[in-house]
Amino acid sequence: MAEHLLPAALTLFLWWFTTGAILYLDGMRRETFRGTLGAATAVLALAAWGLHATAGDATPGGATLAFACGIAVWGWLELTFLTGAITGPERRACPPGLAGWPRFRRATLAVLHHELAILAAAAGTAALTWGGANKVGLLTVLLLWGMRLSAKLNLFLGVRNLNTEFLPDHLRYLGTYFGRRSANALLPFSLLGSAGVTAWLLAGAFAPGADPFQAVAGTLLGTLAGLGALEHALMVIPLPATALWGWGFRSRAWSTELEGSCDPGGLESLLQAVARGSFGPVDRLQGEARAGNGWVRFYVAEGQPSLAAIAPRDDGAQRVTAVGRLDGSRLRAAFEACAAA
Repeated sequence: MAEHLLPAALTLFLWWFTTGAILYLDGMRRETFRGTLGAATAVLALAAWGLHATAGDATPGGATLAFACGIAVWGWLELTFLTGAITGPERRACPPGLAGWPRFRRATLAVLHHELAILAAAAGTAALTWGGANKVGLLTVLLLWGMRLSAKLNLFLGVRNLNTEFLPDHLRYLGTYFGRRSANALLPFSLLGSAGVTAWLLAGAFAPGADPFQAVAGTLLGTLAGLGALEHALMVIPLPATALWGWGFRSRAWSTELEGSCDPGGLESLLQAVARGSFGPVDRLQGEARAGNGWVRFYVAEGQPSLAAIAPRDDGAQRVTAVGRLDGSRLRAAFEACAAA
């Protein structure tokens, strides 16, 4: 059973850890992105060497190393996207009311360059493993690409849980291309397709005639496909997906703009709710806003809220920022409701 349990555990760990690490790095100050991308590119070079070196190694160890190299290639692609280094020529929010083909075209332009980068990475991986018996690294990249493309289409068409918390502030405009619906016509096929791929890969891994390489390779890829099915399910199941990577969000300062004037009593109650942890653990929160007939500056730190009157801001900007493992969507909605009261 070790040829199945250990690869499955490794896949789960890499999926959880690399996602959290990317979120953490992307949540740091933008001036750190150059160093982050430089280090990631060095890892990408090592992964390329590993893919070529393991192309002819049809052993359990070769399958595992090739899988890790495929994950590293995908990690580089994710970092280039989430840092904003490679996205698309369209970097503006979707205009209100835009629908149909114009909305799809604009959404495609928002991620076009990154899709081309994925295509180039897949082609490079294929070239590095060409003619070899070990295609695990290539299949890893292709599987992740298919899962991500399906997820993007489902978000565009509309799902219940958009999880826009995963988008950093500099990519917040991408969330305007997401649709919010209970489900869409594509989602059942995405779920069935990912479940079918998972079953097919694991069936090969557990087949009576499978050799050690096939058992390990099938388990690695099958577990990854199963996690893709889980990610699709989380689009409609009311579970906080962000809770899995709370540590990855600790470097990220959540923020939102306010409009209108907050009700002073409602704002004070909201700050007390934040301090109690009603929106998740918050390390600190601060902001400035119009309240009643004046302006206030407010804080939540060490579980204690504070609020004080200040002179009006010349620029009229009202902004709230927070750091912690918080439910950003609910907190944003609460501040908007407070300002609309």
